[in-house]
Amino acid sequence: MPPHSRRATSTVDSRDGDQERRAESRDPPRRRRHRSQSPSESVDEQPSKRHRPIILSSKKKTTDAYGTAARQITRLIDMNWEPTSVINAGIALIAMNSEEDMELEMTTASPKKKAQYDIFIKLSELIPGFQKSKDWDSVRHQLERHRSSAKTEDHRIFKVSVPQWSAWDPPLSRQSKLGRGLAHPECAQLLCPIDVNWDSEIERNRFCVELNPPMTAANWPAFLYENYRADPNNLAKGFMRSDIMIRAARAVLFPPSVANVQDTADHQTTRKSKAEVYGMDEVTPGFLAYIAVGVRYTLSSETTFNIRGGVFNYQRFYRDLITYLNDPMCQVNTGGLMEWWNKTLFPPKHAIEEDAPSGMLARLRAQAAAEELRAQAGDNDQE
Repeated sequence: MPPHSRRATSTVDSRDGDQERRAESRDPPRRRRHRSQSPSESVDEQPSKRHRPIILSSKKKTTDAYGTAARQITRLIDMNWEPTSVINAGIALIAMNSEEDMELEMTTASPKKKAQYDIFIKLSELIPGFQKSKDWDSVRHQLERHRSSAKTEDHRIFKVSVPQWSAWDPPLSRQSKLGRGLAHPECAQLLCPIDVNWDSEIERNRFCVELNPPMTAANWPAFLYENYRADPNNLAKGFMRSDIMIRAARAVLFPPSVANVQDTADHQTTRKSKAEVYGMDEVTPGFLAYIAVGVRYTLSSETTFNIRGGVFNYQRFYRDLITYLNDPMCQVNTGGLMEWWNKTLFPPKHAIEEDAPSGMLARLRAQAAAEELRAQAGDNDQE
């Protein structure tokens, strides 16, 4: 056969082979044999597929513990805590020779250092095996990430929820902070210092146009007060009892079905709240200050939260609020305030009446016992 004939034949063979392989690829695999279904066998009686068992990793539980603990400390204790400083202080504390040395250090430490020790101890309570960690760099990273996430999550909740809490005029956008701050008349009223008489057009314009008085952390805003008005002669009256503060606190601790209700929340929901996760049945000074910071930022037109700088010094604002709530000299006012918040956010749970002497169960048991005694007495009389 001539060379060119062999090449042509091989080309044809190659094409035929390709066609055969394509045809085979369209046919069902011969090795896969399915059990034929008998006429009397229904589809429901076919053997079910085997499912692989789901194995839960303990690593996820540990990760969740770090996330829950970091968020809890940020929201309830100190929003500005620094995981690196806390861990370094804690490592030095547990490395001391005796418990007596540890107690002496904790009692004589500066307020800042003592706060770091307290947070480290709290982390040890919340995270199993925390003090036995072998990778502190990883621990620092996880705590820092979740600390930042808590503030980011809550700021977003406030941004999308605040427009639902009032009939704003003009309406506030849920997607953007554009149009908030001094550009919005109602936001400006809530952000203005309490010394501004909002009913006076002159003072209103002086504040909104000239920023006089300025919005500083030393001049607390009107939104902190009930009905958004303060009494200059009684500054404790209505302080931190505003409607927007209550709604913001509920938005952080409870699901939307509870947080966005118009009247007092009954907390009837199947979804587990953050308050339940944290085992929280009373507010803390850190929590109320945290809420105030979040509300102030949400009402403003600021698009980036800057804790230490920017237009408003949130760190100073936060620290001053906590200082006031913890000040023994102000206990006469703050004690009632904290009690009011506890009643507002955590209404009394239904009492357990089974053991009450006047309860129905106790009364029924008493009557049953009396009937049994009468029956026994009747049997004795017959004998």
